[in-house]
Amino acid sequence: GLDGGQPKVFRTQGETLGKKTAQRMLTNKAGDLSDLATLQMGADYLVAWVDERSSDPEVYATKVNHALNRIAPEQRITQAPGTATDLSLVATKSGALAVWADSRESEQAGAADIYGAARRATDAARSGAAVCRQTERPHERKSAW
Repeated sequence: GLDGGQPKVFRTQGETLGKKTAQRMLTNKAGDLSDLATLQMGADYLVAWVDERSSDPEVYATKVNHALNRIAPEQRITQAPGTATDLSLVATKSGALAVWADSRESEQAGAADIYGAARRATDAARSGAAVCRQTERPHERKSAW
């Protein structure tokens, strides 16, 4: 959503009829946001997004409770030059796996590899380094994504 004309990540709770019952702003930094992903973990939620506050699209995550209050500090998942896109969260036995397309080390414009980083269920913190899961060259991201 927008707040003061700037994109922000909001977590919204609603009834089955679509009426909003609660809303919390999760980000308050300048820069574009995209690729929001949410994964329910028990009564809590892992929330991740791609954020351009550093002029390079990077993946961030946090954990919120059922009342939409942040229960873990915001975590930066990626710290590499190149665009991160197409973010997804997948449940695992020990937490979650954040998976995204990343153009780091790309020799060709528009090319991206698939990266993943394990997240702890307790606080959304990284429990291992980001790992290239699949080399997708000559896969090309389409500019319309």
